[in-house]
Amino acid sequence: MRYFGGLTQIEPGYKVFKVEPHWCDQMKEAKTEYQSVYGQIRVGWKIDSGNVMILNVEVPPNSCVLISLQHINPKDLSRFKEQFEGQTTLEDDCHLQFTVPSGKYEWRYQLDGQFVGC
Repeated sequence: MRYFGGLTQIEPGYKVFKVEPHWCDQMKEAKTEYQSVYGQIRVGWKIDSGNVMILNVEVPPNSCVLISLQHINPKDLSRFKEQFEGQTTLEDDCHLQFTVPSGKYEWRYQLDGQFVGC
């Protein structure tokens, strides 16, 4: 379930890890947890009826996470770029990455409507 939840280790012990939800037209919700040496990692996401992605991530102490968001509506893409100014990497017109430290987070953004088959 870690694949669909989007959880991937970057550094040993999940000191640094990546969250990149893997969704498709038939899978619009996933949750995954992992007990790392730094503490519990939790990832949950769902796509609501308005095509809004709701992503919840819990990052344990002394860890950080690379958040990778795909298929972001241009309006929300601009909002994230402004919010995380100087911390973002833009992969293309609808894919953004940024890093955040330990904590609990929730992000909401409109998807651009490009659903892929499972």
